Amino acid sequence: MTVRTAELLMAILLGLASIGLMIKSAELNITWIPNRGPGAGAWPFWLSAGMLLCCLATLIRWFLGNTPESRNTKLFMTRETIRIVGVSAGALLFLLSATHSFFACSSGRCRYPCRKRSPSRGFTRYTT
Repeated sequence: MTVRTAELLMAILLGLASIGLMIKSAELNITWIPNRGPGAGAWPFWLSAGMLLCCLATLIRWFLGNTPESRNTKLFMTRETIRIVGVSAGALLFLLSATHSFFACSSGRCRYPCRKRSPSRGFTRYTT
């Protein structure tokens, strides 16, 4: 994938995401409520609308070739870059899942009987 293609792809994907967020936040009230202020969906709706406008501007600039990225035909990511990003994303995913597992187990919502709750001393391990 070239830098030019990556810019086009990201503008399209972010534009679709912003449309989805606009639709979802429009389920809430996005107008001004008298004597109360903006509705619950106003901030996410208008933020997503601004993001959509930025994506449209990026697409227009891409088609016109105004930016150096829209004219760049070099490779976007090398194999080494993909490996580094993959290792970083894997480590982050492991950290999040390990953190979730630790807190789920320590709160008593663990599906494995590794700990029991003692009212006076907090959590204790099972002993046989």
